[in-house]
Amino acid sequence: MIQEFFKPQTMAEALEMKEKFKDEAIFIAGGTDVNCTASNYEIEKVIGIEQLKLNKISKTEKALSIGAGVTIQELIDSPKTPDPLTIAARHFINRNIRNMATIGGNIASNYSTSNLIPILVALDAELKIGGSATSIAVYDYIAREMTHLIEGIMISPENLTKKYGIRQFSRTANDTSIITAAVAFNIQHEKVSNVRVAVGGVGKHVMRLTELENKLEANKLPAPTEIEDTVKKIVSPLKDIRGDVQYKKYLAGTLVSDCIYNAQTGGKMTNEECYDG
Repeated sequence: MIQEFFKPQTMAEALEMKEKFKDEAIFIAGGTDVNCTASNYEIEKVIGIEQLKLNKISKTEKALSIGAGVTIQELIDSPKTPDPLTIAARHFINRNIRNMATIGGNIASNYSTSNLIPILVALDAELKIGGSATSIAVYDYIAREMTHLIEGIMISPENLTKKYGIRQFSRTANDTSIITAAVAFNIQHEKVSNVRVAVGGVGKHVMRLTELENKLEANKLPAPTEIEDTVKKIVSPLKDIRGDVQYKKYLAGTLVSDCIYNAQTGGKMTNEECYDG
């Protein structure tokens, strides 16, 4: 249960507090994960970052920059938000959550079934870390289970021009996702390049399927069934109340294949769960 709530006024003050309390405290923005009934957090000290004003979205020739404090609903509403992120943000279960949850908090929570992390990984998004002059890839941040304060998210214009596909599967419209998937690549003369494939719900964190990426790179796309079979061999999901291992393998393979082919053909979504760029 939260006993102490700190409100630093500057980035330096926030980092100083974290250094002082270390693992006894966590940063908090919208608080949808920390305060929910099913929260895994057992913490008494929280460091609120709303006073740091990390809530701007800007777009320049060098990069799209999104403050870590931007809420999911603000992502959806802003004309500066590119379509891939708008689509992924709409997968969040309801507007009440979207009005509170932040993009930085969603990354920091590092849930395997995150709706945003797969497309951020597919687009090679990078994070600006508070107090650091260097950036780090979103995928490195989640894979290494880092807890550094996220100041902002950056995506290069080149990556935003890629073909992309996003899919997720949930039992109902108001349920959290069981499997999430996103892909991004360039295509020329029917051959794909700079391929990124990310899947959530099949491991502790969102996974990059590098084996599949290498198979696709500089080649024509194989048949959908071949993509599905490759994904099934790569992922090792855990059985739980929401599905057994084979069911999740099937979903992951199908969603990744659909993402790739919808992106490749430039077709429009075939149902409310399937989107492409």
